[in-house]
This record gives sequence, C-alpha cells and structure tokens, in this order.
Amino acid sequence: MIDTLFDRFGDFLTTAGFQARQGQLIDATIVPVPIQRNHREENRRIKEGEVAADWSGAKRAQKDVAGRWTGKRGKQSFGDKNHLGVDAKHKLIRTFEATPANVPDSRVLDALLDPDNEDPGVWADSAYRSEETERVLEDAGYDSHINEKGHRAHPLSDEQQANHRKRSKIRSRVEHIFGVQENSMKGKFIRTIGLARAEVKIGLMNLTYNLMRYLQLTKGRLNKAAAYARNAIPEYWILSLRDRRLEVYRRPSHGAYAERTLLTAGKTISLLTALALRVEIAALLP
Repeated sequence: MIDTLFDRFGDFLTTAGFQARQGQLIDATIVPVPIQRNHREENRRIKEGEVAADWSGAKRAQKDVAGRWTGKRGKQSFGDKNHLGVDAKHKLIRTFEATPANVPDSRVLDALLDPDNEDPGVWADSAYRSEETERVLEDAGYDSHINEKGHRAHPLSDEQQANHRKRSKIRSRVEHIFGVQENSMKGKFIRTIGLARAEVKIGLMNLTYNLMRYLQLTKGRLNKAAAYARNAIPEYWILSLRDRRLEVYRRPSHGAYAERTLLTAGKTISLLTALALRVEIAALLP
C-alpha cells in the first residue's frame, strides 16, 4: 500500500513539472526503534532467524526480531535503515528501501537507482564504492560520482581529495532531507514491531517529506495563482524555458483556478480574450 501511495504522488510530481533531473543522490540513515532487552541466547536465535520456543504469543507480539545493531564512528545504534534515492535538481525522494540497520548501504544501491532521471549522474559517499558497483553503474549507462575510499596505507592523492570535495558539495544535499526529518518532523524514531510495519512508517515519513518539499517548491507559484484567481483574472500562464512548455490556468473560482493545462512545442493556444488569435507554443520559446 505505501509503495502505491508513494508512486502515485511521484506521478503527480512529474505531471506538475517536477521531473527527476540533474542526477540522483544515494544515501541512508538509521531509523531508531525501541531497544530489545533479550538474553544472549535469545539474541543468538533471533540473528539466526529463529524465535524462542518458550516465548508466549503476547511476548512475541512485543518483540521486534527485525531490528539490528549497527555501528558507525564508534557509536552503536539499534533499529532499521532508511535508504533513499533523491533527484539532485528538486531534492525530492524518488525511491526508498527499508531494511534492518545492519544491511550494508551498497547492497541496496540497485533498488534505489531511478531510470526516469534525465541525467545519468549518481552521487554517493565512499560506503557505496567498489569495483563491482562501478562496473554495474557503467554497464547500466550511469555516470559514477561516488567518492573514493582512502586508507591509512593508501591515502587519497591531492587530486582525489579535490574531486572528493567537489562531489561532496552535490552529494551533501541529501543530508538536508535527513535534517528535515529529524528536526522538522519530530525525529526519525519509530515505535513499531517488525520490518513490515517499519516500512510503512518509513514510507509515510518519506512521503510526508515530499509533500512538504512540494509545498516549498510551489509556494511562490501557488501564491501568485491564488492572488490572480481572487481577482478574477481569467487566465494565468507560466512559460517554462527549461521544460519547453506552457502551463495554463483558467476558470478562477473561490480563490483558485479550476482548470490546468500543459502545452508543449507543436501545440497552439488561443487567448480567452481573443479566441480568433492562435498562438504557437514554439513561437514563445527561444
């Protein structure tokens, strides 16, 4: 269900003129869940995919056997992971996957790649870098901008560090999304039992972010359209040079336009105040 809702809103974004552009940003973040207090033997069985035979039905209903511990920079976290594919132009989430927290980021890369993005560039941090990943991206027609890994015995050269900084300026835009989810959406912590429920909560979190981002992207446009509609302006045109199309709003009613039409080059349109005059969309574009 959540995938259907997410995809449906994605179709709406495309129709509204927010096609995925300028490549995609790949990253993941930990989604904490309540820590489970289990005995050592119970944890061993859970990791092996078993359920303790002596657990009652009520106890099983309260035990999250999908959440896992993971460590990063010396910090241990328990829960799940929200893997994102984001378009670099609009900073909208295009794909996502929910997994236990211990699943390596690179393992989910294939599922996150968006073939509808108009640019083949892919940006990610060094956790995704491997010879196999580079080969897979190249074979699929993508341009890899994944940061290279440095090691104590083989540190990055000055040129590699310069490339790293350049790539990071673009890749870091995905961190803004995690910041919004943490600070403006009251945190990423969820109280669910099992990965299936966690996936719904994580999906709703991502969908809510996209709704907020859409409102942010269209705030100026919607304010203008509402003002024109309130003053009974019969039609409102928006010419997009990048998309090479004309967006037409008509039939003002109760502070909004009831009709919205998208016209591309090759189409024509008549002004409501001069129906005999036909305007070619191509003539409006440079």
